[in-house]
Amino acid sequence: MVNRFALLFFLACRSLYSLEVSEILDRSDAVMHPANLQGSFVMTLTSRFGDRRVIKVQAYQKKKSEEREDRLFLFTFPPSVKGTGLLVHSFLNDEEDKMWIYLPAVGKIKRVNLSTSGGGYFMGSDFTFSDLISASREELTHELKAEENIEGEDCFVIEVRGGNRAIQRKFG
Repeated sequence: MVNRFALLFFLACRSLYSLEVSEILDRSDAVMHPANLQGSFVMTLTSRFGDRRVIKVQAYQKKKSEEREDRLFLFTFPPSVKGTGLLVHSFLNDEEDKMWIYLPAVGKIKRVNLSTSGGGYFMGSDFTFSDLISASREELTHELKAEENIEGEDCFVIEVRGGNRAIQRKFG
C-alpha cells in the first residue's frame, strides 16, 4: 500500500496560487529548513481512552551543507525521560542517515539502527524514528491536490509520496 500524506503550506499571499509545485516547495524549504533553528515544543499524546501524556522537548537544527542536516532533541519532561537526547544526522544524498540516543537511566549512548528500528515507534508516540529523518525532494513525488483557505490563511495541499517502494518503506 502506498503511504500518502498531505502537507499544508500556510502561505498568506493569494497571488501564489499561480505557482508551480516546485516553487511552492522552494518557498516552504526556505522557511522549514533554515541554516540554524532552535526552539521547544510540547507533544500531547492522547490514548483512545482519553489518557494524556505530555512530552516537552528542546530542539536544535543546523544545516551543515546542502546535503546534510543535523538535529538534536533534548527531552525535558516528564521526569521519566528528562535528560534523554536524540542526535540525528540526515543526509539528502545516498549517504546513510545516522541516529544516536542518550539514555540517562543507564548513562549510555546507543546507535539507532535505522534499517531495523526505522519503523519502530518513538517515545510512546505514533512517530517513528524515520519521521525524524529528512528526505531529499528527488526521492519523493509531489502533486498539488487543492488550494484551500484555513482559518483565513491561503494554503496549498500537496500530496507527497515516496518515489519508489524502497523510499516508501524507508519513510513508513
